[in-house]
Amino acid sequence: LNGARYDNRVVSSLAILFIIIGLLGLFIPKHQTKMLNVVACFSIVIILFLNIANIVYYGIYGNVFDENLLEFLHEDTLTILKMSGEYPILSSFSLFVILSVLTSFIYFKLQNALFKPTNVYQTTKPLKTFILFALFSLTQMFYINAQLSFVGASLDLSIEPAKDPFLMKITPGAFRNLYLLARNYRQSHNLKFSDFAKETPLEVAKNYFHLKENPQNNLYELLTQTSHNNSLQTIQHVFYIVSESLSSWHFDKKFDSIGLTSALQDLVKKEHAY
Repeated sequence: LNGARYDNRVVSSLAILFIIIGLLGLFIPKHQTKMLNVVACFSIVIILFLNIANIVYYGIYGNVFDENLLEFLHEDTLTILKMSGEYPILSSFSLFVILSVLTSFIYFKLQNALFKPTNVYQTTKPLKTFILFALFSLTQMFYINAQLSFVGASLDLSIEPAKDPFLMKITPGAFRNLYLLARNYRQSHNLKFSDFAKETPLEVAKNYFHLKENPQNNLYELLTQTSHNNSLQTIQHVFYIVSESLSSWHFDKKFDSIGLTSALQDLVKKEHAY
């Protein structure tokens, strides 16, 4: 039931789009049916693809669509094909194609059976049309707002999540997860210093390091400095290591199975750490 309340918002949006395309098709009656069929097939394909992809993504990363998806989209085709041997990517894509064709076929069959005109001289009845439109509007209001009100309900606050970790994450739906990912991505690329602190960078640095006076160096000039590599060696990766956040076990030989702790000690000994 909780999942249906989330899904109803998607269903309502697609239903409104279907109605709008149908109304626009009144101006070109010959192409109205084709236009509606395109919208219906698009809805079927996008719903199946996102939901199947969301489940496969959960199997790979243990979570629904998140920031890792942005890295996944930049992978080359060969890497994805190699991953398909470990994860059901190709089989899930095949399932998506089969379900899309099957669902579209069922839709066209139902369309011909339910909406085939029985009388070529059939006329539109205003009262019947008004009643159907009123019922449709009330239904869409209920679907979008998730309650019988003109104000939308916050499902994140009103719905109790499932106890199962998979159901808890997958229930809200792929559309919502993709929307949250896009929103967070947009916000992360428009961050300002004022989003994290009300003071200026100089005041924050002074308070953080408990300085009685302003730093001697001009902090704003330091922030604008750039580094130049004059050697022939190409720098591929730059690692920032904050030593204050490292515990003592980071330098313990007991945990040096992959050579990480010795590499950290080497950085300190060679005075490469600041």
